[in-house]
Amino acid sequence: MPAGKFQVQAHCNFFLFSALYLLVLESCVNASDQTHLKISLKGGNHTFIRSANPLGFSVEFNQFPSWEGEFKNTAKCMENLEDALGSSIAIRIGGTSMDFATYDPTLESPLKVIDETANTQGAFIGTATDVLFGPKFMQLASRFSGPVTMGLNRRGNKINNTIEAVKESMKSIPKLESIELGNEPEYYGKKAPIAQNSSWTFERDARSQISWQREISEAVNKSELIQAGIYLKGDPWSIPSRHAYPQTSCNHAKTSLPPLMAHPNIKKFVKRFRREVLAAEGSKRPFFFSETNSATCGGGGISPMFGAALWVVDYALQSLMIGVHRLYFHQVYVNPDPYSFWGKDNVSATYYGAYILSLALRDANNLASLESSNEDIAAYAFRKGDSNLRVLVYNSVFYNSSSGTAISNSKNTTTNGERPVLSVTLSDLQQSVSNAKLLRLDAPGSQVKQRNGAGPTIGGSRFDDKTCVLNSPLKNEELNIKDGSLTFQIKASQIVLIELNDSSAVMKK
Repeated sequence: MPAGKFQVQAHCNFFLFSALYLLVLESCVNASDQTHLKISLKGGNHTFIRSANPLGFSVEFNQFPSWEGEFKNTAKCMENLEDALGSSIAIRIGGTSMDFATYDPTLESPLKVIDETANTQGAFIGTATDVLFGPKFMQLASRFSGPVTMGLNRRGNKINNTIEAVKESMKSIPKLESIELGNEPEYYGKKAPIAQNSSWTFERDARSQISWQREISEAVNKSELIQAGIYLKGDPWSIPSRHAYPQTSCNHAKTSLPPLMAHPNIKKFVKRFRREVLAAEGSKRPFFFSETNSATCGGGGISPMFGAALWVVDYALQSLMIGVHRLYFHQVYVNPDPYSFWGKDNVSATYYGAYILSLALRDANNLASLESSNEDIAAYAFRKGDSNLRVLVYNSVFYNSSSGTAISNSKNTTTNGERPVLSVTLSDLQQSVSNAKLLRLDAPGSQVKQRNGAGPTIGGSRFDDKTCVLNSPLKNEELNIKDGSLTFQIKASQIVLIELNDSSAVMKK
Protein backbone atom coordinates (compact mmCIF):
# COMPACT_ATOMS: atom_id res chain seq x y z
CA MET A 1 0.00 0.00 0.00
CA PRO A 2 1.47 3.42 -0.93
CA ALA A 3 3.07 5.49 1.81
CA GLY A 4 0.92 8.42 0.79
CA LYS A 5 -2.22 6.52 1.76
CA PHE A 6 -0.93 5.80 5.26
CA GLN A 7 -0.31 9.51 5.70
CA VAL A 8 -3.86 10.39 4.66
CA GLN A 9 -5.45 7.73 6.89
CA ALA A 10 -3.50 8.85 9.96
CA HIS A 11 -4.62 12.42 9.33
CA CYS A 12 -8.25 11.31 8.98
CA ASN A 13 -8.24 9.18 12.14
CA PHE A 14 -6.78 12.02 14.19
CA PHE A 15 -9.72 14.26 13.33
CA LEU A 16 -12.37 11.56 13.40
CA PHE A 17 -14.35 13.01 16.31
CA SER A 18 -13.72 16.67 15.59
CA ALA A 19 -16.38 19.20 14.70
CA LEU A 20 -15.44 18.66 11.07
CA TYR A 21 -16.45 14.99 11.28
CA LEU A 22 -18.63 14.92 8.16
CA LEU A 23 -16.23 16.90 6.00
CA VAL A 24 -13.20 14.87 7.05
CA LEU A 25 -15.08 11.58 6.76
CA GLU A 26 -15.95 12.48 3.17
CA SER A 27 -12.30 13.23 2.42
CA CYS A 28 -11.33 9.89 3.99
CA VAL A 29 -13.72 8.04 1.69
CA ASN A 30 -12.43 9.92 -1.33
CA ALA A 31 -8.84 9.16 -0.38
CA SER A 32 -9.68 5.48 0.05
CA ASP A 33 -11.46 5.40 -3.30
CA GLN A 34 -8.22 6.40 -5.01
CA THR A 35 -6.75 2.93 -4.34
CA HIS A 36 -9.49 1.12 -6.25
CA LEU A 37 -11.25 1.95 -9.49
CA LYS A 38 -14.10 0.28 -11.37
CA ILE A 39 -14.28 0.53 -15.16
CA SER A 40 -17.14 -0.88 -17.22
CA LEU A 41 -16.79 -2.12 -20.78
CA LYS A 42 -20.27 -0.78 -21.41
CA GLY A 43 -20.80 2.83 -22.39
CA GLY A 44 -18.05 5.33 -23.14
CA ASN A 45 -17.40 7.11 -26.41
CA HIS A 46 -16.98 5.05 -29.57
CA THR A 47 -15.42 5.75 -32.95
CA PHE A 48 -14.27 3.73 -35.93
CA ILE A 49 -10.57 3.60 -36.78
CA ARG A 50 -10.35 5.43 -40.08
CA SER A 51 -7.07 4.16 -41.53
CA ALA A 52 -5.45 0.77 -41.94
CA ASN A 53 -2.16 2.63 -41.38
CA PRO A 54 -2.80 4.87 -38.35
CA LEU A 55 0.85 4.96 -37.24
CA GLY A 56 3.55 6.75 -39.22
CA PHE A 57 6.99 8.31 -38.98
CA SER A 58 8.04 11.68 -40.32
CA VAL A 59 11.76 11.60 -41.11
CA GLU A 60 13.72 14.85 -41.45
CA PHE A 61 14.48 15.22 -45.17
CA ASN A 62 18.27 15.55 -45.02
CA GLN A 63 18.51 12.74 -42.44
CA PHE A 64 16.44 10.24 -44.41
CA PRO A 65 19.33 8.51 -46.27
CA SER A 66 21.11 7.87 -42.95
CA TRP A 67 17.96 6.49 -41.37
CA GLU A 68 17.03 4.19 -44.25
CA GLY A 69 20.44 3.41 -45.74
CA GLU A 70 22.93 3.46 -42.86
CA PHE A 71 21.14 2.55 -39.63
CA LYS A 72 21.30 -1.24 -39.46
CA ASN A 73 18.43 -1.55 -36.99
CA THR A 74 15.89 0.47 -39.01
CA ALA A 75 14.59 -2.52 -40.96
CA LYS A 76 14.11 -4.64 -37.82
CA CYS A 77 12.55 -1.83 -35.78
CA MET A 78 10.07 -1.21 -38.60
CA GLU A 79 9.40 -4.94 -38.99
CA ASN A 80 8.61 -5.28 -35.27
CA LEU A 81 6.02 -2.52 -35.41
CA GLU A 82 4.42 -3.81 -38.60
CA ASP A 83 4.21 -7.35 -37.20
CA ALA A 84 2.61 -6.00 -34.03
CA LEU A 85 0.18 -3.74 -35.90
CA GLY A 86 -0.66 -6.26 -38.60
CA SER A 87 -0.28 -3.59 -41.30
CA SER A 88 2.40 -1.34 -42.75
CA ILE A 89 3.80 1.84 -41.22
CA ALA A 90 3.33 5.09 -43.17
CA ILE A 91 6.36 7.28 -43.92
CA ARG A 92 6.55 11.02 -44.50
CA ILE A 93 9.89 12.44 -45.67
CA GLY A 94 10.02 16.13 -44.85
CA GLY A 95 10.68 18.81 -42.29
CA THR A 96 12.59 22.08 -42.32
CA SER A 97 15.37 20.85 -44.62
CA MET A 98 12.98 19.91 -47.45
CA ASP A 99 12.52 23.63 -48.12
CA PHE A 100 16.27 23.97 -48.72
CA ALA A 101 16.69 20.95 -51.01
CA THR A 102 17.23 21.06 -54.77
CA TYR A 103 16.64 18.06 -57.01
CA ASP A 104 19.63 17.09 -59.19
CA PRO A 105 18.84 14.28 -61.66
CA THR A 106 22.59 13.73 -62.28
CA LEU A 107 23.54 13.26 -58.63
CA GLU A 108 25.03 9.80 -58.06
CA SER A 109 24.43 9.71 -54.31
CA PRO A 110 21.01 9.94 -52.63
CA LEU A 111 21.83 13.28 -50.99
CA LYS A 112 24.66 15.79 -50.81
CA VAL A 113 24.97 18.48 -48.15
CA ILE A 114 26.47 21.60 -49.72
CA ASP A 115 27.06 23.47 -46.48
CA GLU A 116 28.20 21.22 -43.62
CA THR A 117 28.09 24.15 -41.19
CA ALA A 118 24.42 24.64 -41.93
CA ASN A 119 23.83 20.96 -41.32
CA THR A 120 25.30 20.98 -37.82
CA GLN A 121 24.68 24.54 -36.66
CA GLY A 122 21.45 25.48 -38.40
CA ALA A 123 18.46 27.07 -36.72
CA PHE A 124 17.02 23.62 -36.00
CA ILE A 125 19.03 20.63 -34.85
CA GLY A 126 19.66 18.08 -37.56
CA THR A 127 18.47 20.17 -40.50
CA ALA A 128 20.43 21.52 -43.45
CA THR A 129 19.93 24.79 -45.31
CA ASP A 130 21.52 23.78 -48.61
CA VAL A 131 21.29 20.22 -49.94
CA LEU A 132 21.03 18.36 -53.24
CA PHE A 133 19.15 15.10 -53.72
CA GLY A 134 18.93 12.78 -56.69
CA PRO A 135 17.08 9.74 -58.07
CA LYS A 136 18.69 7.40 -55.52
CA PHE A 137 16.96 9.35 -52.77
CA MET A 138 13.61 8.26 -54.21
CA GLN A 139 14.91 4.72 -54.68
CA LEU A 140 15.52 4.52 -50.93
CA ALA A 141 11.91 5.58 -50.38
CA SER A 142 10.72 2.86 -52.75
CA ARG A 143 11.58 0.14 -50.23
CA PHE A 144 8.63 0.84 -47.94
CA SER A 145 5.56 -1.36 -47.97
CA GLY A 146 3.35 1.39 -46.55
CA PRO A 147 2.14 4.74 -47.91
CA VAL A 148 4.84 7.34 -48.58
CA THR A 149 4.51 11.12 -48.51
CA MET A 150 7.32 13.11 -50.13
CA GLY A 151 7.99 16.66 -48.94
CA LEU A 152 9.44 19.02 -51.55
CA ASN A 153 10.74 22.58 -51.73
CA ARG A 154 8.35 25.50 -52.22
CA ARG A 155 10.23 28.10 -50.20
CA GLY A 156 12.98 28.26 -52.84
CA ASN A 157 10.46 29.32 -55.53
CA LYS A 158 11.82 26.89 -58.14
CA ILE A 159 8.63 25.22 -59.29
CA ASN A 160 10.14 23.61 -62.40
CA ASN A 161 12.74 21.86 -60.24
CA THR A 162 10.01 20.70 -57.86
CA ILE A 163 8.00 19.34 -60.81
CA GLU A 164 11.05 17.29 -61.86
CA ALA A 165 11.25 15.87 -58.34
CA VAL A 166 7.52 15.04 -58.35
CA LYS A 167 7.88 13.16 -61.64
CA GLU A 168 10.82 11.14 -60.31
CA SER A 169 8.91 10.38 -57.10
CA MET A 170 5.92 9.10 -59.07
CA LYS A 171 8.21 6.99 -61.22
CA SER A 172 10.33 5.48 -58.44
CA ILE A 173 8.06 5.12 -55.38
CA PRO A 174 5.32 2.49 -55.90
CA LYS A 175 3.56 3.39 -52.64
CA LEU A 176 3.66 7.17 -53.16
CA GLU A 177 0.49 8.53 -51.54
CA SER A 178 1.01 12.28 -51.64
CA ILE A 179 3.34 15.25 -52.12
CA GLU A 180 3.82 18.08 -49.64
CA LEU A 181 4.83 21.50 -50.95
CA GLY A 182 6.82 23.40 -48.36
CA ASN A 183 7.12 22.98 -44.60
CA GLU A 184 5.50 25.30 -42.04
CA PRO A 185 5.30 28.25 -44.45
CA GLU A 186 4.09 30.58 -41.69
CA TYR A 187 7.81 30.87 -40.84
CA TYR A 188 9.01 31.79 -44.34
CA GLY A 189 9.29 35.55 -43.79
CA LYS A 190 10.50 38.19 -46.21
CA LYS A 191 13.90 36.56 -46.74
CA ALA A 192 12.44 33.42 -48.30
CA PRO A 193 13.00 33.48 -52.09
CA ILE A 194 9.30 32.89 -52.71
CA ALA A 195 8.43 36.00 -50.66
CA GLN A 196 10.64 38.30 -52.78
CA ASN A 197 11.27 40.68 -49.85
CA SER A 198 7.56 41.20 -49.19
CA SER A 199 5.43 40.14 -46.25
CA TRP A 200 4.46 36.46 -46.37
CA THR A 201 0.90 36.33 -45.05
CA PHE A 202 -1.45 33.38 -44.67
CA GLU A 203 -3.58 34.74 -47.51
CA ARG A 204 -0.55 35.00 -49.76
CA ASP A 205 0.57 31.51 -48.82
CA ALA A 206 -2.89 30.11 -49.60
CA ARG A 207 -2.76 31.62 -53.08
CA SER A 208 0.74 30.17 -53.54
CA GLN A 209 -0.32 26.69 -52.43
CA ILE A 210 -3.32 26.68 -54.77
CA SER A 211 -1.24 27.95 -57.70
CA TRP A 212 1.51 25.37 -57.17
CA GLN A 213 -0.99 22.55 -56.72
CA ARG A 214 -2.70 23.43 -59.97
CA GLU A 215 0.51 23.79 -61.99
CA ILE A 216 2.09 20.61 -60.65
CA SER A 217 -1.08 18.53 -61.05
CA GLU A 218 -1.35 19.64 -64.67
CA ALA A 219 2.35 18.95 -65.32
CA VAL A 220 2.17 15.37 -64.03
CA ASN A 221 -1.43 14.76 -65.17
CA LYS A 222 -2.62 13.67 -61.74
CA SER A 223 -5.15 15.25 -59.38
CA GLU A 224 -5.54 14.75 -55.61
CA LEU A 225 -1.79 14.27 -55.25
CA ILE A 226 -0.95 17.24 -53.01
CA GLN A 227 -1.33 17.09 -49.22
CA ALA A 228 -2.19 20.68 -48.33
CA GLY A 229 -1.89 22.66 -45.14
CA ILE A 230 1.37 21.75 -43.36
CA TYR A 231 1.15 24.57 -40.82
CA LEU A 232 2.30 24.37 -37.22
CA LYS A 233 0.28 27.27 -35.85
CA GLY A 234 -1.47 30.53 -36.49
CA ASP A 235 -3.48 29.91 -39.65
CA PRO A 236 -7.05 31.24 -39.73
CA TRP A 237 -8.66 28.26 -41.47
CA SER A 238 -9.10 24.50 -41.21
CA ILE A 239 -6.52 22.34 -42.97
CA PRO A 240 -6.27 18.56 -43.54
CA SER A 241 -2.58 18.24 -42.65
CA ARG A 242 -1.42 19.72 -39.36
CA HIS A 243 1.83 19.83 -37.42
CA ALA A 244 1.26 19.42 -33.69
CA TYR A 245 3.57 19.65 -30.68
CA PRO A 246 2.24 20.16 -27.13
CA GLN A 247 5.49 21.76 -25.91
CA THR A 248 8.50 23.59 -27.34
CA SER A 249 12.22 23.57 -26.64
CA CYS A 250 12.97 26.29 -29.21
CA ASN A 251 14.95 29.34 -28.06
CA HIS A 252 15.97 27.54 -24.85
CA ALA A 253 12.35 27.15 -23.70
CA LYS A 254 11.91 24.73 -20.81
CA THR A 255 9.95 21.51 -21.22
CA SER A 256 8.29 19.52 -18.45
CA LEU A 257 7.47 15.82 -18.34
CA PRO A 258 4.62 15.67 -15.74
CA PRO A 259 2.22 17.89 -17.74
CA LEU A 260 3.21 16.20 -21.02
CA MET A 261 2.11 12.74 -19.88
CA ALA A 262 -0.93 13.82 -17.82
CA HIS A 263 -4.09 12.35 -19.34
CA PRO A 264 -6.27 15.46 -18.78
CA ASN A 265 -3.69 17.62 -20.57
CA ILE A 266 -3.49 15.19 -23.49
CA LYS A 267 -7.28 15.26 -23.89
CA LYS A 268 -7.32 19.06 -23.78
CA PHE A 269 -4.53 19.41 -26.36
CA VAL A 270 -6.08 16.98 -28.84
CA LYS A 271 -9.56 18.48 -28.48
CA ARG A 272 -8.25 21.72 -30.02
CA PHE A 273 -8.11 20.02 -33.42
CA ARG A 274 -11.64 18.62 -33.48
CA ARG A 275 -12.97 21.51 -35.57
CA GLU A 276 -10.37 20.87 -38.27
CA VAL A 277 -11.06 17.13 -38.26
CA LEU A 278 -14.77 17.80 -38.80
CA ALA A 279 -13.99 20.26 -41.60
CA ALA A 280 -11.84 17.63 -43.34
CA GLU A 281 -14.59 15.02 -42.94
CA GLY A 282 -17.11 17.47 -44.38
CA SER A 283 -14.87 17.80 -47.43
CA LYS A 284 -14.42 14.00 -47.59
CA ARG A 285 -10.70 14.34 -46.90
CA PRO A 286 -8.57 12.47 -44.34
CA PHE A 287 -6.99 14.48 -41.53
CA PHE A 288 -3.36 13.81 -40.57
CA PHE A 289 -0.95 14.99 -37.92
CA SER A 290 1.71 14.95 -40.62
CA GLU A 291 4.44 16.00 -38.20
CA THR A 292 4.12 15.57 -34.45
CA ASN A 293 6.09 14.80 -31.34
CA SER A 294 6.46 15.89 -27.74
CA ALA A 295 8.20 19.26 -28.23
CA THR A 296 9.46 21.35 -31.14
CA CYS A 297 13.17 21.85 -31.93
CA GLY A 298 14.30 18.34 -31.06
CA GLY A 299 12.23 17.72 -27.98
CA GLY A 300 14.46 19.02 -25.21
CA GLY A 301 15.27 16.80 -22.25
CA ILE A 302 11.87 15.10 -21.93
CA SER A 303 11.52 13.29 -25.22
CA PRO A 304 13.73 10.21 -24.64
CA MET A 305 12.17 9.55 -21.22
CA PHE A 306 9.72 6.79 -20.37
CA GLY A 307 7.00 9.34 -19.65
CA ALA A 308 7.19 10.37 -23.30
CA ALA A 309 6.62 6.73 -24.30
CA LEU A 310 3.44 6.72 -22.22
CA TRP A 311 2.43 10.03 -23.82
CA VAL A 312 2.85 8.52 -27.31
CA VAL A 313 0.20 5.90 -26.56
CA ASP A 314 -2.43 8.11 -24.93
CA TYR A 315 -1.88 10.95 -27.40
CA ALA A 316 -2.26 8.66 -30.41
CA LEU A 317 -5.43 7.04 -29.06
CA GLN A 318 -7.01 10.37 -28.14
CA SER A 319 -6.22 11.58 -31.67
CA LEU A 320 -7.87 8.54 -33.23
CA MET A 321 -10.87 9.11 -30.96
CA ILE A 322 -11.53 12.57 -32.48
CA GLY A 323 -11.22 11.24 -36.03
CA VAL A 324 -7.55 11.76 -36.92
CA HIS A 325 -6.63 9.25 -39.63
CA ARG A 326 -2.90 9.02 -39.00
CA LEU A 327 -0.07 10.40 -36.86
CA TYR A 328 3.47 10.86 -38.17
CA PHE A 329 5.92 11.03 -35.25
CA HIS A 330 8.81 13.24 -36.35
CA GLN A 331 12.35 11.83 -36.25
CA VAL A 332 15.58 13.81 -36.62
CA TYR A 333 18.41 11.33 -36.79
CA VAL A 334 21.33 13.23 -35.33
CA ASN A 335 22.64 10.44 -33.15
CA PRO A 336 21.52 10.42 -30.41
CA ASP A 337 18.46 12.55 -31.01
CA PRO A 338 16.05 13.31 -28.14
CA TYR A 339 12.83 12.32 -29.87
CA SER A 340 13.89 9.73 -32.38
CA PHE A 341 12.48 6.30 -31.57
CA TRP A 342 15.78 4.66 -32.49
CA GLY A 343 19.25 5.60 -33.77
CA LYS A 344 22.46 3.95 -34.89
CA ASP A 345 23.03 2.10 -31.64
CA ASN A 346 20.06 2.83 -29.43
CA VAL A 347 16.36 2.02 -29.10
CA SER A 348 14.62 4.84 -27.26
CA ALA A 349 11.99 4.51 -24.55
CA THR A 350 9.45 5.98 -26.98
CA TYR A 351 9.82 2.94 -29.22
CA TYR A 352 8.29 0.84 -26.44
CA GLY A 353 5.27 3.14 -26.49
CA ALA A 354 4.94 2.71 -30.26
CA TYR A 355 5.20 -1.07 -29.89
CA ILE A 356 2.44 -1.51 -27.30
CA LEU A 357 0.31 0.97 -29.27
CA SER A 358 0.73 -1.23 -32.35
CA LEU A 359 -0.20 -4.35 -30.38
CA ALA A 360 -3.30 -2.60 -29.06
CA LEU A 361 -4.51 -1.52 -32.52
CA ARG A 362 -3.95 -4.88 -34.23
CA ASP A 363 -7.07 -6.12 -36.09
CA ALA A 364 -9.26 -3.48 -34.41
CA ASN A 365 -11.70 -1.42 -36.48
CA ASN A 366 -13.43 0.28 -33.57
CA LEU A 367 -12.09 2.18 -30.57
CA ALA A 368 -13.86 3.16 -27.36
CA SER A 369 -12.76 5.54 -24.62
CA LEU A 370 -14.14 4.00 -21.43
CA GLU A 371 -15.52 6.11 -18.60
CA SER A 372 -13.31 6.53 -15.54
CA SER A 373 -14.04 8.40 -12.30
CA ASN A 374 -10.30 8.99 -11.88
CA GLU A 375 -9.04 11.64 -14.32
CA ASP A 376 -5.48 10.32 -14.08
CA ILE A 377 -6.61 7.03 -15.63
CA ALA A 378 -7.30 6.47 -19.32
CA ALA A 379 -8.98 3.27 -20.50
CA TYR A 380 -9.63 2.14 -24.08
CA ALA A 381 -11.41 -0.85 -25.58
CA PHE A 382 -10.36 -2.18 -28.99
CA ARG A 383 -13.06 -3.94 -30.94
CA LYS A 384 -13.57 -5.81 -34.16
CA GLY A 385 -17.22 -5.60 -35.03
CA ASP A 386 -19.13 -6.35 -31.84
CA SER A 387 -16.31 -8.26 -30.14
CA ASN A 388 -13.88 -6.77 -27.63
CA LEU A 389 -10.35 -7.79 -28.57
CA ARG A 390 -8.44 -6.09 -25.77
CA VAL A 391 -8.39 -3.25 -23.26
CA LEU A 392 -5.59 -0.77 -22.55
CA VAL A 393 -5.35 1.11 -19.25
CA TYR A 394 -2.94 3.99 -18.61
CA ASN A 395 -2.05 5.43 -15.20
CA SER A 396 -0.76 8.93 -15.99
CA VAL A 397 0.40 9.83 -12.47
CA PHE A 398 4.03 10.96 -12.84
CA TYR A 399 6.52 9.03 -10.70
CA ASN A 400 10.20 9.90 -10.30
CA SER A 401 12.04 6.81 -9.08
CA SER A 402 15.10 8.84 -8.04
CA SER A 403 13.26 11.19 -5.68
CA GLY A 404 10.21 9.05 -4.87
CA THR A 405 7.96 11.90 -5.98
CA ALA A 406 4.51 11.21 -7.44
CA ILE A 407 2.58 14.00 -9.17
CA SER A 408 -1.10 13.91 -10.06
CA ASN A 409 -1.78 16.73 -12.50
CA SER A 410 -5.54 16.19 -12.36
CA LYS A 411 -5.63 16.57 -8.57
CA ASN A 412 -2.74 19.04 -8.41
CA THR A 413 -1.08 16.98 -5.67
CA THR A 414 2.49 15.89 -5.00
CA THR A 415 3.38 13.03 -2.64
CA ASN A 416 6.63 11.36 -1.62
CA GLY A 417 7.15 7.72 -0.78
CA GLU A 418 6.54 4.40 -2.46
CA ARG A 419 5.22 4.24 -5.99
CA PRO A 420 1.40 4.53 -5.88
CA VAL A 421 -0.54 1.43 -6.89
CA LEU A 422 -4.14 1.33 -8.07
CA SER A 423 -6.40 -1.72 -8.11
CA VAL A 424 -8.72 -1.75 -11.13
CA THR A 425 -11.78 -3.92 -11.69
CA LEU A 426 -12.88 -4.26 -15.30
CA SER A 427 -16.54 -5.27 -15.44
CA ASP A 428 -19.22 -6.18 -17.98
CA LEU A 429 -17.04 -8.51 -20.00
CA GLN A 430 -18.87 -10.25 -22.82
CA GLN A 431 -20.06 -13.77 -22.04
CA SER A 432 -17.83 -15.11 -24.80
CA VAL A 433 -14.68 -14.00 -22.92
CA SER A 434 -13.24 -17.09 -21.24
CA ASN A 435 -9.68 -15.99 -20.49
CA ALA A 436 -7.57 -12.84 -20.23
CA LYS A 437 -3.86 -12.09 -20.21
CA LEU A 438 -2.14 -8.87 -19.19
CA LEU A 439 0.96 -7.37 -20.83
CA ARG A 440 2.72 -4.65 -18.84
CA LEU A 441 4.71 -1.66 -20.15
CA ASP A 442 6.88 -0.54 -17.26
CA ALA A 443 10.01 1.27 -16.11
CA PRO A 444 11.31 2.21 -12.65
CA GLY A 445 9.99 5.74 -13.16
CA SER A 446 8.76 8.31 -15.65
CA GLN A 447 12.18 9.95 -15.95
CA VAL A 448 14.01 6.75 -16.96
CA LYS A 449 15.73 6.49 -20.35
CA GLN A 450 16.81 3.45 -22.32
CA ARG A 451 20.55 3.17 -21.81
CA ASN A 452 22.92 0.23 -22.24
CA GLY A 453 20.20 -2.38 -21.99
CA ALA A 454 18.53 -0.81 -18.95
CA GLY A 455 15.29 1.15 -18.91
CA PRO A 456 11.75 0.30 -19.99
CA THR A 457 10.44 -3.22 -20.37
CA ILE A 458 7.44 -4.67 -22.15
CA GLY A 459 6.30 -7.99 -20.76
CA GLY A 460 9.60 -8.06 -18.88
CA SER A 461 11.58 -7.94 -22.14
CA ARG A 462 13.80 -5.30 -23.76
CA PHE A 463 14.77 -4.45 -27.32
CA ASP A 464 18.48 -4.78 -28.03
CA ASP A 465 19.94 -1.33 -28.71
CA LYS A 466 21.93 -2.45 -31.75
CA THR A 467 19.65 -5.05 -33.34
CA CYS A 468 16.13 -4.02 -32.18
CA VAL A 469 15.46 -7.68 -31.31
CA LEU A 470 13.57 -8.58 -28.11
CA ASN A 471 15.96 -10.22 -25.65
CA SER A 472 13.35 -12.70 -24.37
CA PRO A 473 9.75 -13.78 -25.03
CA LEU A 474 7.04 -11.46 -23.73
CA LYS A 475 5.63 -12.53 -20.36
CA ASN A 476 1.88 -12.28 -19.89
CA GLU A 477 0.12 -12.26 -16.52
CA GLU A 478 -2.89 -14.57 -16.25
CA LEU A 479 -6.06 -12.86 -14.96
CA ASN A 480 -9.01 -14.55 -13.28
CA ILE A 481 -12.49 -13.85 -14.62
CA LYS A 482 -15.40 -14.08 -12.19
CA ASP A 483 -18.98 -13.02 -12.86
CA GLY A 484 -17.97 -11.07 -15.95
CA SER A 485 -15.26 -9.08 -14.17
CA LEU A 486 -11.50 -9.18 -13.68
CA THR A 487 -9.19 -7.26 -11.34
CA PHE A 488 -5.57 -6.19 -11.74
CA GLN A 489 -3.12 -3.68 -10.31
CA ILE A 490 -1.46 -0.82 -12.14
CA LYS A 491 1.29 1.43 -10.82
CA ALA A 492 1.77 5.14 -11.41
CA SER A 493 3.44 5.75 -14.81
CA GLN A 494 2.46 2.40 -16.27
CA ILE A 495 0.38 0.95 -19.11
CA VAL A 496 -1.27 -2.47 -19.16
CA LEU A 497 -2.74 -4.19 -22.22
CA ILE A 498 -5.30 -6.90 -21.50
CA GLU A 499 -5.83 -9.44 -24.26
CA LEU A 500 -9.27 -11.08 -24.17
CA ASN A 501 -9.58 -14.70 -25.31
CA ASP A 502 -5.87 -14.75 -26.12
CA SER A 503 -6.54 -13.56 -29.68
CA SER A 504 -3.11 -12.12 -30.50
CA ALA A 505 -0.32 -14.44 -31.57
CA VAL A 506 2.08 -11.47 -31.48
CA MET A 507 1.73 -11.08 -27.70
CA LYS A 508 2.96 -14.65 -27.30
CA LYS A 509 6.36 -13.89 -28.83
